[in-house]
Amino acid sequence: MIIGVSSCVEILDAPHHSVFDKYLDYIVKGMGYSPLMIPCMGKRYTDTHTRYQALREMIKRLDGVLLTGSPSNVEPGNYGERNEVLDQDGNVDVSRIDLDRDSTTLPIVRICMDEGIPLFGICRGMQEINVALGGTLYQHLPIEKQVETHRVHKTDVFEEKYVGVHKITIEKGGVLEKELKRFSTAENELVVNSLHRQAVKELGTGLRIEAVSEDGVIEALSLDPRLGDVIAVQWHPEWYYEENIANNMVRRVFKEMCEKRYSKRSSRVKMNVF
Repeated sequence: MIIGVSSCVEILDAPHHSVFDKYLDYIVKGMGYSPLMIPCMGKRYTDTHTRYQALREMIKRLDGVLLTGSPSNVEPGNYGERNEVLDQDGNVDVSRIDLDRDSTTLPIVRICMDEGIPLFGICRGMQEINVALGGTLYQHLPIEKQVETHRVHKTDVFEEKYVGVHKITIEKGGVLEKELKRFSTAENELVVNSLHRQAVKELGTGLRIEAVSEDGVIEALSLDPRLGDVIAVQWHPEWYYEENIANNMVRRVFKEMCEKRYSKRSSRVKMNVF
């Protein structure tokens, strides 16, 4: 099976398209699938129509898509707001904006829904799914929601950054609760890592809340199954996915979605052959 993985644009000596190694490791070792990096096809490369058609031709050949986390934020204009994030000097911080990624990932959400491709959003990826479906974001949690930032770790050691630090409650009747009860005797309170300053505010069309943190921040979403196979989380399940119950749970949900898609696609190929 082949899983498309979103990328970011980094400006080094020249623009580079990049994917954090842990996401590729997650697809290969954690799921047993083959990753395919989806380049950022922003406005600098092509017009909107050509970009959409090129993305559709790529996406419809996949068995699933992972929208990864990123140091960058979704540009607030995509949900009808101005950028209110400030840098250390008190100026609007444009360094965390990746317009080329926005121009790629937001259309991908709709394409996956149209083509029946399973979609998994992690951190920024969850926020992208919400925005693509008409939702909005908190740009800075401590100011807008009066809660402490969910970016709690000060260490630069990755293995320490991504350990579980706060509780979430799995909502009753959702995809995640169903999966939790299938494979675990754990209660609906689980522990996850936390590395984000922004979060979902108003829900996009067709989305339902799957989990919330102790301070009321939305931590997981799913889509009405009549509209598509979509699961998204605010934390980072690509770390400690064997040991952590929540991480293992969402991995199984996405795998089942991809396996269902692969089975349907394989059946169509066989019918065309014969």
